[in-house]
This record gives sequence, C-alpha cells and structure tokens, in this order.
Amino acid sequence: MKKRLFAHAGACWLIAAAGVLGTAHAQDAADPLHALVRIAAGSDYLQTAPGTEATLPINNKMIKVKLTGVPIQRSATLGNTDTIIERTQDAVFSTATDAEPDVSVTIPITLTGLSLTGTVPGNPGSCTVNITLAFTPASTGTLTLTKTSNTGGTYKSTVSVYYVESFIPIGTGSVCYPTISPTTPCTLTQRKGLWSITPLTGEYEVVGPYGDVQANVHTALPPGYADFYITQLQTDSAATAKHVTCEAFAAQNTPCP
Repeated sequence: MKKRLFAHAGACWLIAAAGVLGTAHAQDAADPLHALVRIAAGSDYLQTAPGTEATLPINNKMIKVKLTGVPIQRSATLGNTDTIIERTQDAVFSTATDAEPDVSVTIPITLTGLSLTGTVPGNPGSCTVNITLAFTPASTGTLTLTKTSNTGGTYKSTVSVYYVESFIPIGTGSVCYPTISPTTPCTLTQRKGLWSITPLTGEYEVVGPYGDVQANVHTALPPGYADFYITQLQTDSAATAKHVTCEAFAAQNTPCP
C-alpha cells in the first residue's frame, strides 16, 4: 500500500493486524465445513521479528531505524508480547445450513498494546526512540477473516494508529528531542495473512471463559466456536517501513519460528 506515513513530524509503520488463532476444540474438529461457525472475540498477543524498520523524521532528516520489540509489562508479564490486537466481536462465518468454503466476515479491532524501540542519532550523541500507543483516541480498525477450510484460512486488516515517539539519551553528553505525539493517525494495512484454530507450541496464553476479550484461549466455547492464531511470519509494509510479527511466546527471548 502507498499511504502517507508521516504526519506532524511523526513516523508511521505497518502493524500486523493479526488474530490469535485459539486452541482447537472437539466440537470444531467435525468434517463439515459449517462445523466452524464462529471465531470467538479475544486478544491477539504478538511479538516483533527481525526485519522491522521505519524511516523517521529526526532533526530535520529522514533516518532509517531498525526497530525491535520490548515486552509489555502490565499487572503480570505477557511473555514476549510487544503488540496486542483486540477482536471486539465474534466473527460469524455461516449458519448451520451453510457449508460453503471461502466465506468471509469483517469485524472491528482495536490495537491495545505496542512497544517498539530503536537507536537514532542525537544532537550530539545517540538516543533511544520508544514507540508506544497514545492514550487517546483509540487505535481502531477492521479485520476480515476468510475461512478456506474448517480449520483456518486467510485474513487482511486495516487499523488507524495513534502513537507516541519518545526519546532517551544514550550516555553522557547526548542531546535528544521532544516527544512526538501526532494528532493524525497512521492507517496501516495487512494484505494477506494465514490463520488456524491451532496455536503454536509454547505460545503465550491467556485462558478465560467465552466472552473474555482479554483471552486468546477460551473455555466452555459453544459448539461450532474456536479461537484464532496466525500461523506464520507476517510482514506489513509501506513505502518507508515494515513491521514483521508472529505469535508471542510465553518464554521471553524466544524468537519467531
């Protein structure tokens, strides 16, 4: 996609708008395609992979910066999660009488967590740049899921991200820059990802009852329901940036497969 990436001297990069493909349940393993009727609302816990970078406006220059993820710390450690997408509604594919494959549904999403970092030149010296979400307004968008089989399919997404860039000096004598908080969001697009109802071994899990949008593994799911996980590296790219992600793992320092 060719979107404008910078507004109010801020940087914009593509965030993987992914889903968490939850665990498969016995009721979802039946043969008819219509057995998988819905993907439960929930949160997708992701980590940033090597290859992520953005060209940022720094000191009146455009500087390419390699970015890495910083694990998000909340009330508890979230494994090596640095990006969180919340799917705020169930994705309803079909009725019990509709067994057609390649059925698609679009649901709302909210980016609820983002923590990236890199190193940029100071004036003088060097600075750490940290990229996080703005508190308000919410960074919202849409996720379109396509069911190509009874166990998974493809997805695409768009999300408008309100973000903050903050700078920290590295070493004595480094001079950095004021915090950048653009009022115009960056609209980020993921073209085609792959999802499944089977999680990766060792991935970070939040277990909760059906209806808990913080969970990525739901208990007591109704018949025909499943959770959602991405199945491979995904790269969201733009003219001056790319963000590579995969599912987050429970153990920190565990790289993407």
